[in-house]
Amino acid sequence: MIKKYFALSLITASMVVAGCSSDNDPDPVTGPVADITDGSSAYDVVANSADHTTLTTALMTAGLADSLDAAGTAFTIFAPTNAAFAALDVAAPGTVDALLADPAALTRVLQFHVLQGTVDATQLSDGVNAATEEAPFTQIPLLGEGVLTFTNPEAGLSISDATITTPISTPNLFPQGTEAMGVVHFIDVVLTPPEAPATPDPDPGTDPDPDPGTGTPPVSGGAVDATLAGLGTFEIFRTAVSRDFGDNLDVSAWTVFVPSDAALGAAGLTDLTAAEQQAHIISSGALDPAALEAAGSVLASNGTSTHAVVNTGGALSVGGNAVELIATGAGGAQIYSIDGVLP
Repeated sequence: MIKKYFALSLITASMVVAGCSSDNDPDPVTGPVADITDGSSAYDVVANSADHTTLTTALMTAGLADSLDAAGTAFTIFAPTNAAFAALDVAAPGTVDALLADPAALTRVLQFHVLQGTVDATQLSDGVNAATEEAPFTQIPLLGEGVLTFTNPEAGLSISDATITTPISTPNLFPQGTEAMGVVHFIDVVLTPPEAPATPDPDPGTDPDPDPGTGTPPVSGGAVDATLAGLGTFEIFRTAVSRDFGDNLDVSAWTVFVPSDAALGAAGLTDLTAAEQQAHIISSGALDPAALEAAGSVLASNGTSTHAVVNTGGALSVGGNAVELIATGAGGAQIYSIDGVLP
């Protein structure tokens, strides 16, 4: 594997659902299918492609290279070519340089092009062929915001405004967990993620305090918040999520591991930063216990923490900590209690 070491930043917010129609073509993929036979990771494919030097620079600048190349992980990358990035500068000169100078914005763009797990050309084709106008074929990107909607116009299989030109798979030639694997699909347009959410105002001024006696921040009031409030043992996490991410636990199909107040206290924590919360949030989908066990490992929405999932005697653990499903959000989020703190 090609290893790079950089810090990773990630902004997480609510999911915006998009949809569109599809045609039924039994062979919607255009261009040749290239197989990488050396067990390379998806990142390796991009880094070794002469058509993706700009993307490689962007991944390294954002700090995503190491995460996408980590042992035991699998990702699908929709990889804009150099020409796709050049088109941004033609439309608005200086766009690419501005992105490279803004790691947070760059990370949003890049993570909108990545799926956790592998989705090859056949799976994309089958998904589009089975889709309808009312139920299009979509995937949730690593960013955790928005959805990638796939269609099949006359030009071939497309994602948003981009045509998928060359699907590349990296076959699993190594024992499970020893090598990063993945799939790369070359695309001819840089996809645009949803607009970043507004940063909470740290000094609301004259905004009314819902509890002026204690200064307690407002809570989301959603189904998950109500469940956690009723249990009374998750107030630290509940308060932090309500402050930093509002109703997201109820509107996004995420998987969330909620440490108890006792677990956080044992770790010396009386509050959680947004990044510490993100270590407990899996933004790639809502995993019920069966799906969680089948996944074997999950990547946190901070983009850097991978947590192993183990079933011991019928009891699930994540990152070595016992978990138990305790709530489901209105948006389908699966909420688990966890008896430890995830890094």
